[in-house]
Amino acid sequence: GKGSFVSKPKAFQDLARLQGFGEAMRQMGYETYARVLSVRNVKPSAQVQEKLKLGKRAHVTELQRLRFLNREPISLDITYVPTEVGARLAKEDLATRDIFAILENDYRLALGHADLQIGSTLADETLAAQLKVEEGSPVLMIERLTHTADGAPLDYEHLFYRGDAFQYRMRVDRVPLQQP
Repeated sequence: GKGSFVSKPKAFQDLARLQGFGEAMRQMGYETYARVLSVRNVKPSAQVQEKLKLGKRAHVTELQRLRFLNREPISLDITYVPTEVGARLAKEDLATRDIFAILENDYRLALGHADLQIGSTLADETLAAQLKVEEGSPVLMIERLTHTADGAPLDYEHLFYRGDAFQYRMRVDRVPLQQP
């Protein structure tokens, strides 16, 4: 009963390269920025402590940012970094600059690789309000642990993307089976 309409294409990011969201989107001509919702030092959950390989008494800096693509909310990013890095990041322009670019260019920390897990969840009331979607809408959920070039964990994130507006893509090459 709604008639025909043309939907706008989903923005996408190539998973074959480790790059920040803003960096990837700007290369494709999209306008991006973030609204910093909070920057705070917290006692990490057991999961965060384990992922970042921290001691039992360690604290982390938690950064929450609402990311925008062409002036529409696209994701909620919750980032955990060791406090020595977080104290410096708290003073940066996180609204217009990518954390990866700051880590590499300003702090001279060479990034090496990231481990990702991708799944889905349903937007609760808070997430739905932030992303401007209906409560219960499907949301793409990414857990990403980024390591320095020497393999040390540095940045652990939970990223929640609007399922109707974003996708990840990658190329997968076939490796022939070895015949016995």
